[in-house]
Amino acid sequence: NRVNVTNSYFHDAGTVTTEGSDCLYFSGQELNVQHNRFSGCTDTATVCEASSTNGALPSDHCLIANNTYRGNGQAIQVGAAITNTISEGNLIANNLVLSGSATNNAAVAVYNTGTGTSVEEATIIGNIVRRTTAGNGIRVQNADHVSVIGNRVRSIAGNVGAIFGNDGAQQLYVGKA
Repeated sequence: NRVNVTNSYFHDAGTVTTEGSDCLYFSGQELNVQHNRFSGCTDTATVCEASSTNGALPSDHCLIANNTYRGNGQAIQVGAAITNTISEGNLIANNLVLSGSATNNAAVAVYNTGTGTSVEEATIIGNIVRRTTAGNGIRVQNADHVSVIGNRVRSIAGNVGAIFGNDGAQQLYVGKA
């Protein structure tokens, strides 16, 4: 079931004032997004959304790595916003995020906002986030067993560089690579 999206250029999706749009929105298992460029996505450039409600078949193993993001509404979002969905084992690694607004949440976000949802075992490692104009650099919200390792966040306007508002979730690891 692996889906690979590699060596592509996604740009100019939606309009800021009337219709925001994700450049790449996907859900499922074993999704691989690597070595792409994203610019001008008015909502989120890359979204990996949990859709499975089956504990034996969670939306999992989403790999978002080695991509470049410039001037997007938000760069990367991995999470569960749909009621009773499950997301596990996702990796966000070695991405370069420049000059985005992050107004949705953060330049890089791992989150769980739905009722009865679960986001677990995510790793955010080796990403560089610079010059965003709003929001957070990296945000982890309501997710369990998340590792945040060796990322570099700087020049974040309007909020804090990294926020880990885990709201009662368990085992958030923050450390060096």
